Amino acid sequence: MPADYVERWKTDYARLIDQLQSMIPAVTASTILPVEPGMPLGADYFDPSLIDQLNDAIRQVVEEKAGVRLLDMNQEIKRIEWQGHYTVDGVHPAAKTYQVIAEKLLSGLSGSCAAANK
Repeated sequence: MPADYVERWKTDYARLIDQLQSMIPAVTASTILPVEPGMPLGADYFDPSLIDQLNDAIRQVVEEKAGVRLLDMNQEIKRIEWQGHYTVDGVHPAAKTYQVIAEKLLSGLSGSCAAANK
């Protein structure tokens, strides 16, 4: 991986947010979910430290962009005391994790839509 990978990724991500903002009134960005240890596609396949770096980049981009809402699902998932697995394979969310994501997304949706319509 190139030494400037995270910085290039951040630049591309910021460009993506700009494109979204030009097309829709309310943009919500989410951090990348943590990998689940001990699962087939866990930390052996995905570097948790890279995910942390990319999430820091997402947080920075959102902070720099007016009107973009951040769902820090990485931190949210880490806060929950799970009964069983929160992924199906270490990376992809299980049904109960999708429920948490949906609840968080919808919890601020009406406010975001109202603000965008002013």
